[in-house]
Amino acid sequence: MAETLAERLAQLSPEKRRLLLDRLRRDAAEPSRPVAVPRDGGPLPLSFAQERLWFLWRLAPQSAAYNAPVALRLRGALDAAALQEAVSAVVARHEVLRTRYAEGADGPVQVIDPHCAVPLPLVDVPAGDERECEKALRALVTEAAEEPFDLATGPVLRCRLFRAAPQDHVLLLVMHHIACDGWSLPILWHEVAQVYRSAAGAGAADKSQLPEFPELPELPELPLQYADFASWQRKQSADGEYAAQLDYWERQLAAVPALELPADRARPAAPSFAGGRVEVRVAPRVAAELRRLAGSCDATMFMVLLAAFQVLLGRVSGCLLYTS
Repeated sequence: MAETLAERLAQLSPEKRRLLLDRLRRDAAEPSRPVAVPRDGGPLPLSFAQERLWFLWRLAPQSAAYNAPVALRLRGALDAAALQEAVSAVVARHEVLRTRYAEGADGPVQVIDPHCAVPLPLVDVPAGDERECEKALRALVTEAAEEPFDLATGPVLRCRLFRAAPQDHVLLLVMHHIACDGWSLPILWHEVAQVYRSAAGAGAADKSQLPEFPELPELPELPLQYADFASWQRKQSADGEYAAQLDYWERQLAAVPALELPADRARPAAPSFAGGRVEVRVAPRVAAELRRLAGSCDATMFMVLLAAFQVLLGRVSGCLLYTS
């Protein structure tokens, strides 16, 4: 049975209750929310996360380590013009997808370019038998996904449409991580799918072409853009809000020992970005239990898995990462 709010509050320690009350009073006295900032051509700041990614790009401008590629196999009749219109409409809707990052007097700034049609080049896969065609398709997609971005000149989004057969395509969208994250990618697909179906027409659009999403009304104009959040975040920092939070966590974590993992090789002086991936299948019963645990804790699956990973790190390193 889900706990009531009163029961959850009763479980807080006196210090946590005091912190919660202080925060509620502060929010009630002076609520702080992002607001739209004027687009008068003046410089717009980067968020802290964007500044980090910009700095890493400056260190390794030819690296594709922070490319975020998404490829979708499309089988059946496809209206390529409607698909390009859909991608262009979504880029027009989200300023962050048409933003480049210039060096200002005091550091990097956002430059939001006016909207224009987004190119969607059609690339034919070399003919051959099914196995050869598939190998060539994968090579073309990989090559396009690994092209580095120039954040200073833009764009931060590239699109390709690969045609393996008249009714067999792969749509590739590649974004730099400075303009997207794991939460925003499903939103992007949702909006592209909706605009595509509208542009292609109910009769012409094959419902199997793009992921199924609940139908939305006409996409409204966004009241806030990412640049508005970045400006708000910088103001929070300038007002001392983050300094107080940092001070709190420095005190809380002061006694936590440094994490020393038993590595099997020396760490290189410079990162190579030559990462690997290990795929593990989780049994349906275990996955169901993980979802149940996440729901009982008002947590996401990511939070549960991250906690398990931290427990593992604590075990192999001999460190107790968190204390209660």
